[in-house]
Amino acid sequence: MTGSELKKSANIPEQLRSAHQKLEELTNRYILEILSSKESSEEYAKKLLTVLNCLGEGLLVFDKDMSLILANMAASKLAGAGMGKCSRDDLRATYQAFKRDGITSLGVEEEPLVIAMKERRTAKAELLIKSQTLPPDGLWVRVTAAPVIDSSGNLLGGVSVFQDISEQVALVRQRDALLSLITHDLKNHFAAEYSLVEYLLSACSEQLDSEAIELLKELQKSSRHYTDVGRTMLEVFRAELNDSKTSRADVDLEQTLRASLQLNSMIASSKNVKIDLVIDKHLPHITGIPSAWRQIFHNLIQNAVEASPPGQAVCVKATNSKGAVRICVEDKGCGMSKEEAKKFFDRTDIGNSTKSAHSTGVGLYLCRFLVEAHGGKISCKSEPNRGTTFSIDLPCTT
Repeated sequence: MTGSELKKSANIPEQLRSAHQKLEELTNRYILEILSSKESSEEYAKKLLTVLNCLGEGLLVFDKDMSLILANMAASKLAGAGMGKCSRDDLRATYQAFKRDGITSLGVEEEPLVIAMKERRTAKAELLIKSQTLPPDGLWVRVTAAPVIDSSGNLLGGVSVFQDISEQVALVRQRDALLSLITHDLKNHFAAEYSLVEYLLSACSEQLDSEAIELLKELQKSSRHYTDVGRTMLEVFRAELNDSKTSRADVDLEQTLRASLQLNSMIASSKNVKIDLVIDKHLPHITGIPSAWRQIFHNLIQNAVEASPPGQAVCVKATNSKGAVRICVEDKGCGMSKEEAKKFFDRTDIGNSTKSAHSTGVGLYLCRFLVEAHGGKISCKSEPNRGTTFSIDLPCTT
């Protein structure tokens, strides 16, 4: 390839971006003209359709009275039928829309287009659409709706763009089902291992020396830990897979924190490490998976205790401010650099850290996964020789 050809090739992405921008500008201009013009709207529509029929996304244009005045070829193809001029009520009579669980009907006021035109903002949703013209299982679509407003601020109508995401939804559900199955098998494996060790300790303790007994106790402790991890993961996957709140319940954060401290009191005592607990009065409850929060707090407190030198204290603090809860677990261990702290929750870096003061494997990545599954955020702040603080921020329900 010659130098000039290479130069032309390098400019292709920029040319595509420029063409896409011009297409968007042209589309916006024509839509505005269609909705604002009192005459020759059909001519404007024909011009616009010439452009819009080249797009892969379905596009519907409505006037301010919610009447469909334009639908491109992709919209008709995805809908499984030609879409002429009709009202939104006609569309609702033809197509049924369901929320992400695929069961709950989407209310009129919950439609992205209604929200966009009423609140004058972009609205998005992933929906299951069913009708006699669609496949029996329906069509999963990602819908983005936006209002059309003229230069004077008048609402002229709305535009709804939708993409077929049926294949992506099917793949995600297959993945979740597989993960749920694997997690279930792992949980059963560690539960069986725990039972076997328990039997050996009770039935064969007289035949074992002290070193073997301690080894079995450590194995039993590990088995219990990973049984709890498996149970928690299974509950989370089931909740996500079913997209329901059946696995969720009221979580008393104070009680859960105190229980986690109690679980780690023995190892803290053996290391001569004190655990201080500071909790705001009237700490609110949250809605979530109770076993998940037990796992989160247990992992963080255990890591902090193991990272702390003898004679130091681990501080666990829970505060309530402006409708949100912050929970911090602070130790006075060796700490680490900012670069190392950033890697704690990165699943691509599991097992690669040389630090031993904190677990950098599945435990902390699991904490991040569970916290984010509850709509919260977890972060790590640390400095060499000045300790480490893990912070969880999450919205509260009461």
